[in-house]
Amino acid sequence: MTQHNQIRADGMNTVNIRMIAMDLDGTLLKNDHRSISKASVRAIDAAHNNHIACTVATGRIFSIIPHQVRAISDIDWSVTSNGAVLYDNRLYGSKEPSLTGRHLC
Repeated sequence: MTQHNQIRADGMNTVNIRMIAMDLDGTLLKNDHRSISKASVRAIDAAHNNHIACTVATGRIFSIIPHQVRAISDIDWSVTSNGAVLYDNRLYGSKEPSLTGRHLC
């Protein structure tokens, strides 16, 4: 079955998006590789308010994800270490958990 995208009168796509995953370096972070724009924070907040899970995906280990990113409470998941570790930020917040990803499954 093919899913067709429909565009509402306000220009928004009506596809049922359930999750967005954002890379950090060169995508979500500004050129300083530490900070995030206010517009990006607002977009993450809007997605979260529309029941879309927000995820960061990075090759970095969790402890070197910038605090400005870890402090965004609307980011539900962090995929780190080139996809080797998954953190549920809803459980751990901005602190690095002592559990490994295998404990979350």
